Amino acid sequence: MKRCIAVLLGVTLVMAQDPAPPGPVIKVTVSLVQIDAVVTGAKGNHVSDLNANDFEILQDGRRQTITHFTYVPGSAPGGAAPADRRPSAVPQAPLRREDARRAIALVVDDLTLSFESVLQVREALRKFVDEQMQAGDLVAIVRTSAGMGALQQFTSDKRRLHAAIENLRLNMTLRLRLNSIPPLSGQLFPADIETERIRNESFSVGTLGAVSFVVRALRQLPGRKAVLLLSDGFRTWTPEEGIHSRITDAMRRLADLANRSAVLLYSLDPRGLADTGLTAADDTATAGSVRAALKRRRDDHLDSRTPLAYLAAETGGLFLRDTNDLPGAVRRVLDDQ
Repeated sequence: MKRCIAVLLGVTLVMAQDPAPPGPVIKVTVSLVQIDAVVTGAKGNHVSDLNANDFEILQDGRRQTITHFTYVPGSAPGGAAPADRRPSAVPQAPLRREDARRAIALVVDDLTLSFESVLQVREALRKFVDEQMQAGDLVAIVRTSAGMGALQQFTSDKRRLHAAIENLRLNMTLRLRLNSIPPLSGQLFPADIETERIRNESFSVGTLGAVSFVVRALRQLPGRKAVLLLSDGFRTWTPEEGIHSRITDAMRRLADLANRSAVLLYSLDPRGLADTGLTAADDTATAGSVRAALKRRRDDHLDSRTPLAYLAAETGGLFLRDTNDLPGAVRRVLDDQ
């Protein structure tokens, strides 16, 4: 009911009017829903000889009719470039939209990567561009610390991709961490607990926000769409502080956005097969209880993987860990596509 207010001689009068007639009612129906599916055999090989009768889709327990069914091969004719083929000095012609088969965003989380991990990631990305990138691939390389403007145009030009790889550096202004597994003596520049909590929360939410921005950019691209997040991971909780709700909320929103956009999220931990036991870099004289310090370091390492595993599991991707062969791990992502 609307209210009409009039002022007369300093007295406010409130007069009721008849309610406005209801507005038009808009009903929305969904006539077509597109679903991507990847079917693999016992050895992980793709199964390509299936038809619509081999699938069953249920919604709220009711079987839905499959009206369109198409098998999309993972690679374009010609396959990957030879291993010894380097990018040409002549710029390549832009890939036409109708020729694009796959769009891949390689998100390098330099907010968390150590110096050791940055070196491993750069080498793996070089090998991806030179040997594993296929005809029909649109690729972008994004750094999480560079802000929203860091999203370069998706391209098939290897010259531009190599230039982006060369720009990957340890971010000295944000943190200085040389080893992927920090020594027991702590950080090079120790910070108090509150400062470290704020730093971890801000970097984690920033990483998830950057990936969300990439997912929105992928939404309108043709073909299969995937994001590969290369990160040393981050913690969603600590024994002293409990669960970080800002981080967990950002993770849920990202997973929901990726599923609605038909984008698969893959995650890769470049720290490889880590050794959390005693090493020559540990300073046991200042570490206090060595046993407790080692347990805390092992727990922190395992907890930092939880967000990476969650994003991959919730969107149908893979979480790759405990491997020192990063190019081989990237190949597994391409094969899964």
